[in-house]
Amino acid sequence: MKITYLGHACFTIEAGGVKLLVDPFLKHNPNYCDALWEQAARPDYILVTHGHGDHVGDTIEIAARSGATLISNFEICNWLHAAGVERFIDLNPGGTATLADGGVTVTMTPAIHSSSMASEGGDNIYGGLACGFVIRCGAEAVYYAGDTCLFGDMRLVDELYKPTVGLLPIGGKYTMDAEAAAYACNNFFNFRTVIPMHYDTFPPISADPARFSALVKKGAVRMLALGEALEI
Repeated sequence: MKITYLGHACFTIEAGGVKLLVDPFLKHNPNYCDALWEQAARPDYILVTHGHGDHVGDTIEIAARSGATLISNFEICNWLHAAGVERFIDLNPGGTATLADGGVTVTMTPAIHSSSMASEGGDNIYGGLACGFVIRCGAEAVYYAGDTCLFGDMRLVDELYKPTVGLLPIGGKYTMDAEAAAYACNNFFNFRTVIPMHYDTFPPISADPARFSALVKKGAVRMLALGEALEI
């Protein structure tokens, strides 16, 4: 598996001959550059965790250009389908999509967070349950937590799916902060590698990833630079 960081909470994950793009917030990211767009432009699948603009991001444009299949919750799939996304797999927490002739699976996991989308009139509409994902290929599994607080049932994610890599938010205010994310690593999971995300994009979610790294006692923390890839 190959994991590439594209800023904020956006990653590509390449496994089993398919490329997955998760939460493609690119063009309105203050750190946007054309090189990141090129890395994101041709996925096979786009995974969206919840309805907020910094996660839905450029899904409609990328899906139109690439023909990618959207994987998200029921409400977001219907909303984006009405906006022009042709192919989708709608799940809810606990559901699994099997990809690449069975070589890759995507399981939707719970997250505790709000989820809404803007209507044409500017009102917020219900965006279904926020979620995370476990992406598995062979012996490797990536837990993408999505935007979430710390919650005790993260233990069940580890017991059921045994993720080897964790992608966890650390920015605080809207998600876990560094202390809570480190608590999850030390008490709920057995990650081999942990990658922090969802921090420093905007002032309210400023965080020191070095502090997070110092607090994590189980697993190696990798702080990826923009465009940097990790092979697992």
